[in-house]
Parts: sequence; C-alpha cells; structure tokens
Amino acid sequence: MEGMVKDLVKDQTESMMELARQVFLEEVVDDGNKGNGFYQRDLETQFGKVNGLEVPRDREGNFSPALFEPYQRRVGQLESMVIKMYSHGMSTRKIADLLEDTYGDHYSSSTVSRITDLAIEEVDKWKDRQLKRRYLVLFLNGMTIVLCRDTVGNEAAYFVAGIDEDGYREVLSFQIGENESSTDLSGIKDIVTEAYPKADYQQCVAHKTRNTGSNVRENHKDDLLRDLKRVL
Repeated sequence: MEGMVKDLVKDQTESMMELARQVFLEEVVDDGNKGNGFYQRDLETQFGKVNGLEVPRDREGNFSPALFEPYQRRVGQLESMVIKMYSHGMSTRKIADLLEDTYGDHYSSSTVSRITDLAIEEVDKWKDRQLKRRYLVLFLNGMTIVLCRDTVGNEAAYFVAGIDEDGYREVLSFQIGENESSTDLSGIKDIVTEAYPKADYQQCVAHKTRNTGSNVRENHKDDLLRDLKRVL
C-alpha cells in the first residue's frame, strides 16, 4: 500500500508542476520562452522517498515549481496544506492566499481553480482507466476521514485493492461513504457471489477478531484473543 500511495503522490505532483509551468509560460513571461523538457530528482515526503520525480523546466531557466525550493530534498508542509484545502472546503481565493503566504508566490483564484479542476479530472480519469483482465485477490476496506460539506463530519473512504497474476498490488478504485461499519457492507457477500460465483469470500481477520472479542467477558478477552490468533 505504501508503494501505491507514493506512486499516486508522484503522478499528482508531476501533473500539478506541469500545469504550473503552463500557467507560468502563459501569464508571466514573454512569448519567446518555451518549455524545455524535464529533469529528474528524488524527494522525501511524509509518504516516503519519491524517486525519479519529473520536474518541468523552461528554456530560459526562470521557472521554479512553487511546490518546493530548487535544491530542497524534503517536503512536509505541502501534503498537510493540500489535505487541509480539500478537507475544509476552502474557496479558491483562500487557497491562493495560503499558497502566497506559504511560498511567497502569487496565485490568482482562477489559476487555483484550474489546478483543482485538473486534480478532479485526474481522479476521474484514473477511475475510468482500463483495468487488467484478471486479479487473483481483491481486498475491500475502509478508513474514516473528516470531511467538510455543509457541516464537518466523519465519513468513510472505501478502497478496493487487487493482486494481479504477476503478484503486483494495485489500488483499483475508491468511494466515499457515510461511515465504516458492518451494516454498510451487509450485502457485499451476496454481491461478490453473484458477480464471481466461483470465488472464495473471507471476512477481514482483524474485524472478525474484534467482533469476537466484544462478545465475551472482559477478564476472558485476552485469553480468547490469544487462542483465536492461533486458529486464524
């Protein structure tokens, strides 16, 4: 999962930098300047080291991505800032002000809108991509996150991951739900059986252990869970 998250971070970061270069060439410099390919660099993030990040450059060497300093090898604030922008439902003007306060570069609200629209388009494109023909194993799980809509509340992001025939893991899709509980997925076994009649279905061992432990006396729980782990 860690490797898949880093791949997603790399793809989205490269898309944002390429759009930033496009905006820079259109709005900041003379018509004579153009894009001049990319150079590679490694970057340490809170998700781990991202290798071979494709950083765009211009012919005159004036463009510098606002995501990090030219020789910076670590970022920590960027991920937190992006998460806050999306989770708190900030307006494009507030996001532009935050970028200016953080990096000292001015971004108009229309430019921020283009960047956020690109992110949404990339997510939609990723969801509509062509999947491989066969996956040996599918995993369904959810994690609770805090989202701001009309009010702030807990919602669950449900993830589907798969292992292909070569043994590689891949996040296949995700969906935002209301909360994570067994009742939300009450019909999942029937749906899986209908779609894949020959497939084996197994509930998450962690959930099964947790549910079992909640049905015994507290003074018996440690002994039960220890023995149950041997069985599972």
